[in-house]
Amino acid sequence: MACLTQHRFENAKYKNWLKTTMSLQLLRSSLEDFLENETETFHSRLRSKLEERVCESRPPCDSRGCGPQRTKAPQMCAACTDWKNEILSNHSSGKGIIYWNNCKPHLWSSQKWEVAKVYMPRGNKNHNNVKQFDISAILNFMKFCSHFKPMVKSDILDKVTNVRNQMMHSVDMKVPTEDMLEHQNKILELIQQLQAHVQLPELAMVEKEIKELQEMEFNIVFGELELSSGIRSEGNVCGPEFLHTLLNAQKVQDLEQQVLKEKIEFLASRLEEDGDLLASHEELCAMKAFLDQNKDLLEQLRPQVAKLDFIEKKVEQHDQQLSILAVKLDSLEKKTDETQYSAETVRFKNHLLELAQKNRWPTPIFHEIREPKGFKGVVVVNGQRFTGVLVHSKTKSAHQEVARLALESLPQQPCPEDQSSGPTPMDLVQSETTSSTTAPVFFSSVTVVLNTEVTLSEEDCGQGNAVEAIYKKLAVMFGLEVSAAGKYATYARITIK
Repeated sequence: MACLTQHRFENAKYKNWLKTTMSLQLLRSSLEDFLENETETFHSRLRSKLEERVCESRPPCDSRGCGPQRTKAPQMCAACTDWKNEILSNHSSGKGIIYWNNCKPHLWSSQKWEVAKVYMPRGNKNHNNVKQFDISAILNFMKFCSHFKPMVKSDILDKVTNVRNQMMHSVDMKVPTEDMLEHQNKILELIQQLQAHVQLPELAMVEKEIKELQEMEFNIVFGELELSSGIRSEGNVCGPEFLHTLLNAQKVQDLEQQVLKEKIEFLASRLEEDGDLLASHEELCAMKAFLDQNKDLLEQLRPQVAKLDFIEKKVEQHDQQLSILAVKLDSLEKKTDETQYSAETVRFKNHLLELAQKNRWPTPIFHEIREPKGFKGVVVVNGQRFTGVLVHSKTKSAHQEVARLALESLPQQPCPEDQSSGPTPMDLVQSETTSSTTAPVFFSSVTVVLNTEVTLSEEDCGQGNAVEAIYKKLAVMFGLEVSAAGKYATYARITIK
């Protein structure tokens, strides 16, 4: 460590991000004893009201059956149902989302943190003591549990939660100085609100530490040994002042590892819960690049990074399996959706482009919306936006469908005067469809029964003349004439042709 230069501490915005996340860590640590006591008080009150009722089911009630989003209350025995109703009666948001898979209902009667997890966001299923919950879980617990309502206002809890979310979702982990000061002032405001209602020496101490953080430079560079107090040593290193500075630097490093550990675990949890590698890709790449540049942190955080890599590979394998299933599904849908909108059969997109050119509109712009099972087409035509209804496995089919929808809607719009009596866009499509060379070709015959008797003169009698007379009558009906067709032209030849 003595010869390692940590270049990250030369970046002012990274140090601001670090100071903000450290302030959140200090706040979380200072609330541990307070939360332990208050949660016990709240749980004791529930036990007393429910007369110490315990789970009656065998096997015991659990969170299975809470749905794919984990927000549907599972089936429970009568005792656990009473516990659920009492817990919800103390929830400040009756219509809020509750992640039931966080907790184990059969343990509500005996373990206070299983009750507390009902008020927390997802990702806390395996946590069972106060030290395991991050600041987000703690802030949500205090906001949604009515037990804390007399102690702190929900709006300041929302503000600090928003600070935490901004820090955890920051891709480059950099914050301007003015934003850092604003974030820290929100944390200090929460501390001051709590101090007005509860006497906690830890809160007074953390308030002082956060204010010191605002002024600290964090000039930590090991090698020439420039530390956070600004002392620079190139030779002899001794004295109590230096030792105090060294201890401060070590504390900064420990806090840095804690906040980065929390960010990595946050990424891993979100990736595991959502299974969306694309949404997390930028943050994953940025975190890996950052750790590659700071080998000291990579070494210290190796277990968390290994877990993140494992989850990432698992999600990639899952995506590959979904791709294989999508291909198989695509082949099954060939006779339905894909055939209906394939470019070889009906060229809706081409007709839409031709219509735009004919009306001198801007060229229609096609794109697609990514859905879990494929794509929905989107097109903007002459300032109007159309969105497809069906989800397609191929973008080409999605474009064909949305082009068809646009063509069906456009005839209802005002048309130029010189084209008002012309065919509609769908008339052109239908005409093209019926005459397409790729469509099946059929041959047929037509029998016309005139049911008319023809009387010939004596000089014109004979079978040939009789047939020609019949064709002449048929030709007149169809408006056909033997004009300049030549001397060998007959009504029979003209009519059959």
